[in-house]
Amino acid sequence: MRLNRLLFFTMVLFISLMNSGCTKTEDSHSFVGTWDIDTSSFLIVYNEEVSKIHPEAIIFLWDIKPKIIEKIMNPEQIVFDASSVSFIYNSYEPDLIYTGTYTTYEIYATIYNRVFSSGITAACNSRKMELYYNKEYMMSILESLLTAKDPDKAVFEDLIDSFDGVGVYYRAE
Repeated sequence: MRLNRLLFFTMVLFISLMNSGCTKTEDSHSFVGTWDIDTSSFLIVYNEEVSKIHPEAIIFLWDIKPKIIEKIMNPEQIVFDASSVSFIYNSYEPDLIYTGTYTTYEIYATIYNRVFSSGITAACNSRKMELYYNKEYMMSILESLLTAKDPDKAVFEDLIDSFDGVGVYYRAE
């Protein structure tokens, strides 16, 4: 029952962010500028039959939820100029910066850098930008949090049908 409430809460939060995050109107949607992290969330859709066999995996996911959210609260800042984009991780000393390129498609952009060599999708309006993290990236975060005492990576690969995240950024003023 606790798991159902978690999934319901996560789904409602994710949908709320998606609906309120970016109006996707055609007015002023330039990516150029500085964007600061605001919030992040994720949604997991899992196989119920596998969860019955491995309830410890569901408990593990519940327990590490704050750590996953913390991981997708990075980078703390994104700076777009006319031809490049920099992901700035202020939590490192000195700041860690990954610079890359981007291609825009009206209100969407695909960003390429060292972390997202296959690209990551972003959408923006004049005030807010969202980064959309795919299952592959989210699974890599999950795998980085596993220890020897946790369920095996293969359990999560069987358990998780869909795993998406979103990071919400506001234009710095």
